[in-house]
Amino acid sequence: MRAKLAVYWTGSCGGCDVSFLELGPELLDVLSQVEIVFWPALVDAKRQDLERLPPRSIDITLVNGVLRTEENAEMVALLREKSRFLGAYGACAHLGGVPALANQGNGILEAVFGPGFRPAPPFPEAPEDTPPDLLPEALPLDEVVP
Repeated sequence: MRAKLAVYWTGSCGGCDVSFLELGPELLDVLSQVEIVFWPALVDAKRQDLERLPPRSIDITLVNGVLRTEENAEMVALLREKSRFLGAYGACAHLGGVPALANQGNGILEAVFGPGFRPAPPFPEAPEDTPPDLLPEALPLDEVVP
């Protein structure tokens, strides 16, 4: 029986998904040993597909990228519920990576642009399609789900 695999990409550059290709021809051997049940970057998979799966029905889930939005946190919590094993794949999911520099707030911008730097004011009215709410900080995987 093939292991059921899920891979989820949160806030990152996509390099971790691309890194699977570095396996070269051996990637075909790996893929023959797994059934991909959820990997939105590779197959047509939606949140609703994941929600329909029974708890702990995914053998292995790899999460890459820093968790930066409420949607990221919701998705990894759902993946935790559906997975027997959930692991951080890559520096961003493990420790926050380069995207976690956002946690330094305006300090890093002032260091680059000078002490008088001020971010642009918010839009007078929000656009119709708004992005998900940001978490207070960019977080590695283990700070959102155990």
